[in-house]
Amino acid sequence: MDRGGGPTDLFRAIYSEGGGIVVYEKSCRQIFPAGRLGKLVGRALVWLAAAGLLFVAPALALAQATPPQVATPKAAPPGAAAPPAATPRPAAPPGAAAEESAAVEPKEMSVTTEDGVAIKFSYYASATPESVPVILLHGGGGKRDDLRPVAEYLSAQGHSVVVPDLRGHGESTEQTKAGRTITLSYKTQNRNDINAMVLHDMTKIWNFLLNENNEKVVNIKKLCVVGVDMGAIVAVNFVAKNYTEKDYRNQPRGKDVKALVLVSPPSAYRGASCSEATKQPAFKGQVSTLIAVGDDGATERNNAKQLESILTKFAESGANKDSKEKLVLYAALKTKLQGAQLLANPQLKLMAAVDGFIQKRLVEKNIPWVKQIAF
Repeated sequence: MDRGGGPTDLFRAIYSEGGGIVVYEKSCRQIFPAGRLGKLVGRALVWLAAAGLLFVAPALALAQATPPQVATPKAAPPGAAAPPAATPRPAAPPGAAAEESAAVEPKEMSVTTEDGVAIKFSYYASATPESVPVILLHGGGGKRDDLRPVAEYLSAQGHSVVVPDLRGHGESTEQTKAGRTITLSYKTQNRNDINAMVLHDMTKIWNFLLNENNEKVVNIKKLCVVGVDMGAIVAVNFVAKNYTEKDYRNQPRGKDVKALVLVSPPSAYRGASCSEATKQPAFKGQVSTLIAVGDDGATERNNAKQLESILTKFAESGANKDSKEKLVLYAALKTKLQGAQLLANPQLKLMAAVDGFIQKRLVEKNIPWVKQIAF
């Protein structure tokens, strides 16, 4: 939405849930009850938006929740007394996101996979106990710094965020085998390397978060994974794997991911795809998914719509018939941007939409903290 002009095509999607209708097309409408009254209210909102008197955030449209905003203090006028120091805020209850906070300084960390790759990652640990953990996965040829604005934004909302350089990318380019150090590069990667990201890289990151869970920093049972382009394929395959983890000494493991965000998901990357993964139990009513794409890219749009269709089909086959909650959401933004550029662009408000999705599908859900087995 342009504040200085009429409505713009932020989302070209129609999404209905719980008796309400959300439309972002050539007009912009808030969530309102269907029917004659709803139409009148919708038209009034569109007129106000066009007049620059109303601004509707995409996050609200997607998730029916206004994301928390970080307050920016205003400078005092010359000669005015300085404002009194702020009273310390009481601690938030477990799992609740902070209403107003700033992104924490990340810890730069490293874990070594079973096949000897040093995976570098940035970790934004929330001060909120049992916070929602979010893993951000970059695209092919990218690096974790591509998603730094997203990590900082989600951290400021009270989430604990992990952003790794997947093998062959960024700083994760060294593998030790039989005493020799091998340099890895994304330029020569194939299907086996993408599979290794799922089997080894993501397993180590997950195990790191299991330990954080046991310290009550996060609630691993509210895990959200966000993947952009290649990272979307890694994310989908990891979710499928997470729901098929074997028990250890009669203790259950896995089934942690409850929300998934896929930005500009490709149909395949270097021979790897998620076609088999989408048939696994995780996608039969267990995981909420948000798919976002830049609508001006025909190939990207077609790939995203195809994946939406597949996930919707499987989600409906296993979903709770009494639930009015839509498990697969789709948002097409009127832009040529894709991947990390689409997600990290502050003008498109997709970061706020993702946080709204997390608030609605994870923060507001009663998912108890459980101690986990970590290795």
